[in-house]
Amino acid sequence: MRNLARLLVSKITLVIAKTHLKKVDGLRQIETRINRLILPNKKTWIDYRGYELLVDPTDYLGRQLWTYGEYEPEAEELISTHLEQGDIAFDIGANIGQFTICMRDAVGKTGAIYSFEPLSKNRNLLNCTLNR
Repeated sequence: MRNLARLLVSKITLVIAKTHLKKVDGLRQIETRINRLILPNKKTWIDYRGYELLVDPTDYLGRQLWTYGEYEPEAEELISTHLEQGDIAFDIGANIGQFTICMRDAVGKTGAIYSFEPLSKNRNLLNCTLNR
């Protein structure tokens, strides 16, 4: 059911984004209502790069990760390309931790990551993910 919901949300979003439909009065409100019906309205765990990541689908980033399973793949590629085993990395403005997880993969057990997030809502999700 979750995969079907993801597919439906992603198709609706893509159609609206890639056409002039986003200019039609009321269409954003319809998209928002459909999202509210399909997406979980509470924090939920997703599989992200083999780790469990706590997301809030009512938030833009959480909705993107829940729907597509990724967010800014170009940034993830940069992290993977430039960090090596044993490196020390800083994630300033870590949000809910999706890039922290990418950094974790890149630096391995011999490296270290220091994540900082000033917003308490995001920091709570980040801490839940890192302490799981």
